[in-house]
Amino acid sequence: MELFRAIPSSQLAAAEKGFRRRSTMRIPNNVPYVVDNLWESLRPKNMPSRRYAIYASSTPEIALQNASAPLPEDDEYVACKVVVDAQNIRIAQLQVTDARYHTDIRLISKWISRHGKELAELSLDNKQKIAPLFMPGLHRREMKELWNAH
Repeated sequence: MELFRAIPSSQLAAAEKGFRRRSTMRIPNNVPYVVDNLWESLRPKNMPSRRYAIYASSTPEIALQNASAPLPEDDEYVACKVVVDAQNIRIAQLQVTDARYHTDIRLISKWISRHGKELAELSLDNKQKIAPLFMPGLHRREMKELWNAH
C-alpha cells in the first residue's frame, strides 16, 4: 500500500533527507480536545497513541485535501510519497478520510449540546472539576484521576 503526506513546499529539501517521528505530543487541530482526551483514555495500552503518530493518506489527493496547518502566503502543500521501513510500521486505517469526520466527534458534540443547560448551571466548583476534559493533551493517568475523583 502506498502512503502519501502533504508537506509545505518549503520543507522539500529537508524531506529528501527524511523526517523522523516526533518524540513530543501533537495536540490535534482537527479534533476537539474533549474527544481527543476520551480517545486517548480509552486507547488500548498495546496500541500506539495518535498523538505521537505520523499521519499519511492513501492517495496524494486525500493528503492535500486534509492538510490543515496554516502556511505562509508564499508556501503551498505538496503531496509526497511516504517511505517507511516495513518492519517499523504499524498502520491504523480510519473509515473516514480525516479524523475530523469521525462519528465520535458529532456524537460527543451533540451530547454536550443536549446537556449544555445542565453543564452551564453547575456550580463553579463542579465546572472546575470537569474543565480538564476540555483542555488539550490530558494523559491517560490524568483522565483516570478525574474518573476516580468524580
